[in-house]
Amino acid sequence: MTDKYRLPDRSMTTDLHKFEDAWYSIILPIERKYGVKCLGFDPQISFYDHKSMNGSFDIPVWFAQKLAEDIVIAEKLAEAKEDASQ
Repeated sequence: MTDKYRLPDRSMTTDLHKFEDAWYSIILPIERKYGVKCLGFDPQISFYDHKSMNGSFDIPVWFAQKLAEDIVIAEKLAEAKEDASQ
């Protein structure tokens, strides 16, 4: 029997790398920007503040996707601005 993994868009895959890439493309930008760590995901993404241990919080996947997209765009713009100033 082949393992199936649920992607953020709720579709299924048997490709573990596709599964990991899809979830980490959302999780990693949020971790970088806010200094939090992911506890788990599906159906929501759970994070905690590993520096202060002030508890955890959940973000719906649809919002986390939008947040991650905005973070990546802002990082690219900042990088382009830095490159242009050199």
